Order: sequence, then C-alpha cells, then structure tokens
Amino acid sequence: MNLRAYAKLLKNYLYDILLIKLNKQLKLKPLFFVYHLTSKCNFNCDFCYYKNKLNLHRELNLKEVDELLNVIQKESKFIYFNGGEPLVREDIIDIVKIPKKKGFITAVNTNMSQIHKKMEILDCTDYLVASLHRINNPEKYSKILGTNVSTINKIKDNIITCAKLQKDR
Repeated sequence: MNLRAYAKLLKNYLYDILLIKLNKQLKLKPLFFVYHLTSKCNFNCDFCYYKNKLNLHRELNLKEVDELLNVIQKESKFIYFNGGEPLVREDIIDIVKIPKKKGFITAVNTNMSQIHKKMEILDCTDYLVASLHRINNPEKYSKILGTNVSTINKIKDNIITCAKLQKDR
C-alpha cells in the first residue's frame, strides 16, 4: 500500500471540501485521473457510451504514457485506466508498471474476459474494476455484451480465480 499516494488523495479531497464549504471559486484539485488507454474492445455492449468511438483513436506508446504520468503526478497520484478494454493491449502489463514505479494508486477497469492471459496485472495494480450485468444469466449477459455464453462462463471463472488470488495476498 502506498501511503503517500493515499495521503495526497486525502489532502486533495479535504482541500476541495474546504473550498466548496467556503464557496470559493478556486481551482479544485483532482482526486484521480481517468485515462482511456485504448479505444479497442473485444465486446459489443448494447449500453456502451464509447461504442461509436471504438477503434478510432491512436494509442500512446510506453514513452508517451510515461511522459503523461509525469504531468499527472503533479496533481494526483491515483490513475484509473479504462478504454475500450485495456487488457486487449499487448503492452498493458508494461503500462501499468509505469505508474506503480512512480508511486501511484492504480485501478484498471476490465470486462474480465482476457485477464486469465495477463494475470501478472494483479501484481501491478491496486484495484480491478468490473461491471457485471446479469452474470447469473449467461444467455442474457452474452446478448447484452455482444458475445457468446462460453465467454461469459470464462468471465465467471476469471472472477473466481482473481478473488482466490486476492484472498491469498
């Protein structure tokens, strides 16, 4: 656990609350940054707000990600990666290692379908975030996500595996 990063998060939060309470029109400090790591996704979700932008944007390379994080860390030490689906990137492990080395708190939003191929990410991130829509009904869930039932079953297996590994840590 990175106490300095959590302390900075708390400091920014308290600073913002103070400004709001005082009704000051000053610049609030960011609590965390959301970084759309990729516009690629392996699903076709009905509800996706990003659906019309999938596969349209250039991805930053490792050097560019490092430079971006150097700027971000001046304001916050909490980074939230999402996309598209971050785990479709071949270099996702290398990317997530960069903020960890810099002392960031890291979170990765994932649909959990690819994590079994990249379990090392559990060592590089503080939080995994996953939206689960009707996972108890694989037929409906597969239609919502635009995938097949076997993928839904793999997602369930991946969640169970990650939970067991988390419990062991």
